[in-house]
Amino acid sequence: IGLKLATQLSVELGHIEKEWIIRVEQLLSTYQLPTALKSSLPIADLLTAMGRDKKNRNGQLRFVTMQAVGQAITSDNIPTALVNDLWQGAGAN
Repeated sequence: IGLKLATQLSVELGHIEKEWIIRVEQLLSTYQLPTALKSSLPIADLLTAMGRDKKNRNGQLRFVTMQAVGQAITSDNIPTALVNDLWQGAGAN
């Protein structure tokens, strides 16, 4: 799920082209890796867990995104509404 969400976020930030979402979903499906949550989880709980992640700096969430395909970077100042939308798309509520 993480790779799919990172790809979607990278697209939303304008770093990579939208067709990469489909390519990543196909790759994950080929290897029978998850592309959505197995069961719905509350977004608030997911955000709390993300706040404990090692990429968190001084209470600010940081995300791994792609500047280009194959070039990972960390991004911060991501609007919470965008994060919520991505989680909803993955099956959270």
